[in-house]
Amino acid sequence: MRPLTVCAEGNYSIPHFLSSEARNLIQRMLVVNPLSRITVADIRQDPWFNKGLPEYLRPPPEEFFNTGVDFSRLPTWKSIERGPAERLKGELHDAVVGKLGSTMGYAKDDVQDALNKEEPSAIKDAYMIVRENQMMIRDCALPFLPPYS
Repeated sequence: MRPLTVCAEGNYSIPHFLSSEARNLIQRMLVVNPLSRITVADIRQDPWFNKGLPEYLRPPPEEFFNTGVDFSRLPTWKSIERGPAERLKGELHDAVVGKLGSTMGYAKDDVQDALNKEEPSAIKDAYMIVRENQMMIRDCALPFLPPYS
């Protein structure tokens, strides 16, 4: 059998001379189901992988990225407009529908139909993302982003 076929089927053996930590990592890397397989980020955190790893190959420490947003001016969750599609009206709703039309090509009727349906949809997801973004812009009055544009 070819090595790739053997690994793809999960039929492999790991040499006994490897440490238990190395064998453990290799086994987690060779899991057939990709949803159960270890991720690259997890590999980089594995103690055996990091043993003796030169400093320049180590991941950089997480750093705080200052966006300039004043978090004290963000609206509270309770104050954010939420609710069924019937309540989605007004300037904010029109701005969001217009933005979805101009940037993604969704017709106004298609957006309204998606909002009126119970099941999830890409249109509804896009609507909520753009709506939350527009609300943050409006409520925070960020100087570098014009509202409802």
